[in-house]
Amino acid sequence: MGKIRIEVASVTCRRTEDLLSGDDLYYISSLKASSPAERESPENPIPDDRAETRESSRIAINKGDTKTFPDTERILFQSGNIASDQAVTGSLYWFDDDQGSIEKNLYDRMMFGILGVISILIGWGSLALTGMPKSTWATVGGVAGFALLAFFILWVLGQVFYHKVMNSPKFLDKDDFLGGQWLNIPAQGPAEEPYTFKVVGSKTPIKSVKGKNYTKSWPTDYTVVLRITRA
Repeated sequence: MGKIRIEVASVTCRRTEDLLSGDDLYYISSLKASSPAERESPENPIPDDRAETRESSRIAINKGDTKTFPDTERILFQSGNIASDQAVTGSLYWFDDDQGSIEKNLYDRMMFGILGVISILIGWGSLALTGMPKSTWATVGGVAGFALLAFFILWVLGQVFYHKVMNSPKFLDKDDFLGGQWLNIPAQGPAEEPYTFKVVGSKTPIKSVKGKNYTKSWPTDYTVVLRITRA
């Protein structure tokens, strides 16, 4: 019997999935110690309940960044009692969280700009219909007053629309499936070694055994380095 630990050493991004911003990257790992007869490839991120399944928190990452996860989330698999003829097998799937804060922030910025322009036009039009004051400052004040009222009303309606309509399951953007790696790491080997692979996006969506849907993604360029230690 021996010991083995598999952890995420680093993730380097050269191309994000989100074209206008960085990604909110996370993984779902599903690993187990298996005999040679059990080393099948998975069809889902969570193949069965015998595996040690972990889902990480989200890390904000952009082009040119090299990052890793918090200490408690770097370890994908650890065992102090693995047989010499066994291997750690399973899937390591990568995703971009599109249900988080990025879309809401972009939505707020767009709403602020669009509603600002609309509100000023409403303010000017309202003042024109009620009669333009002779004073320049009175005109500016009137436009600003009507615009502020219009902006407040439209902003409230926009927030209600986002939370009640755009944030409903029918419209909510699914997380992007960026790709995965099937791991087959023997219990026997060097005391420490790296394991490097690419995550380049996925042309096909997937569905987990729990029923969660993940959409296909644009091409990405991530280099993931795992650290394998044995004793």
